[in-house]
Formats: sequence, C-alpha cells, structure tokens
Amino acid sequence: MGGLGYDGTGKAVAEKKPVKAVVGGSAYSNAPQIGAGTWSDSVAIGETAVYRVRLDHGQRFRVTASAPAGSEDAGLTSGEAVTTRVTLFSPARLAMTTTYQSAAVDAPARATAASPEVRVRNRETPSPVAGNAAADWSTASVAGDYFVGVQLDPIQRYLIGRVMSVRLSVAADGEAAGQPQYAASSPSAPPSPTDSDRRPTSCFKPEALNVIIGNEVGTAMLQDAIWATADKLPDLADAEQTTKFIKASIISEAPPETAKSNTYVEKALAELKAEGIDVKGSESAPLTVTLNEGGD
Repeated sequence: MGGLGYDGTGKAVAEKKPVKAVVGGSAYSNAPQIGAGTWSDSVAIGETAVYRVRLDHGQRFRVTASAPAGSEDAGLTSGEAVTTRVTLFSPARLAMTTTYQSAAVDAPARATAASPEVRVRNRETPSPVAGNAAADWSTASVAGDYFVGVQLDPIQRYLIGRVMSVRLSVAADGEAAGQPQYAASSPSAPPSPTDSDRRPTSCFKPEALNVIIGNEVGTAMLQDAIWATADKLPDLADAEQTTKFIKASIISEAPPETAKSNTYVEKALAELKAEGIDVKGSESAPLTVTLNEGGD
C-alpha cells in the first residue's frame, strides 16, 4: 500500500517456474530489468547486486530474496553466517525500506520487502526523521524504474569473496493507472484597481517541466554509504558484525595510479580554452540584483 500504514513489509512471493537467469548490476545505471516471476543470480559475499523493476501509477511490487543454507552453497561451517539484506529504492535513488535475514550452515535465508503503491500524493507525506528506521514512501510518487539492492553481508570478514546463489521472486500488484491529469490553467478575472499589480496563477503542465533521468544520460550511480536500521545496532552481535564490515571496507594501501584519471577533464578544459571560454571565471564580476515584488 502507499501512504498511511506502509511499513515496507508484505506477503512472501512464492517461487515460480521457469526460473530465469540474471546478472545483477553493480550500480543503478547497469541494473538489469526484472519483472514478475523468479530470477536466479550468483552474488559475491560482501557485495551488493542491483536490479530494476518498472512501475506505473497505481502499482506496487513485492520481492522475496532467498539464499540456500550455507553448507549447501558457500561452504559455511558451524558458527559462520551471511545476512541477506534487501533494500528497495525509489526512482530518486532513495531507500524506501530494508529487510534482512541470515543464512547459516543449516538455515536458509528468506527476506521479503514490499514497495508502496505509486501515488502522486505520496510526495506530500513527511520523510522519516534522520536516524529513524521507519519505511519511507514519500519518494514513491512517480512512475518509472524502482530498484532492488541485494547485499550479502558476512558475519566473518574472511567469507568476503565467496559466491552464493540468490533467487529473487517478484510480484507486481495493482493495475497501471497511467499518468495523472494535470489541472488546466484557470481563467484570470479582469484586473481591478486593487489587484492590478497581481499576476494570474496557473498550474504547471508536463510539457513545461524539463526532466533529466540519470540512467538515460549515463550519470546515475550507487551511493557509497553503509545503512543500518535503528533496531540492528544495539544488538552486540550486530554491532560486532557492523564493525568488521566497516574495517573490511577501508582501503589499507595506496590505490594504483590507474584508479583515477583526469585525462578527459583536462582535454575538455583545453578545448574550451581554445574556443576562448573563461573556464576559471577570472573575467566574471559580481552583479547587484534588486528583488521586486511580483518577480520583476
């Protein structure tokens, strides 16, 4: 559901045949499209695989991520465990909800997360207070690509790099309602001596908006951040796991020279200079701007 009562949970999705193979992306920009049905992937422990699900207004989706018992797949032994964490993101690349469950030697993991129904008025709901683990449906207000991030989070650092099988079962709920209709501009009343300086107001129309979709221009990326729910860290076992994960994420030696490159930036700046463009703003000067009522 969307709006009041959304908590990010939903009924688990049953596996359906045939199971289709998919390779999860490393970022939003290369996330593969998945839809209703069951999908199979192999994910390295310690990494996050990203997938996209297309939604229209009036629709929502549920996804159940399942990993087999560790002894059957990643060769886990007694005391070792890997947490399967599922996070759903809106087209704005903002997290809406996260759920997780751990797979151990003889215990498979099965985590289900659900998106809110896509509604324009979701944008009117307040976002959760920073640090609050509550599900957030405020950015589920537009049709488009929604994202599923599946992270295999090891309890023991030395498990990083092993590969586990993951199955994603996806269900789409609701009927596509299409784009909402925007209100037409209201006719303005004849000006009167008391409101002659007022301007008529009107609603924005879709053709008046300039929308840039990062995925279409190749600029979208996966946020470099670590997220944890408020009820996770107080647990001593989870706190130890989080500490080990952060330690494993820290660069312990200087990166090679090939890790960065200014080649294309320097080439672009050189071409702009050759065209006589001031790329440093040395010829710019401040302006004094007077703000008048009405925007003139």
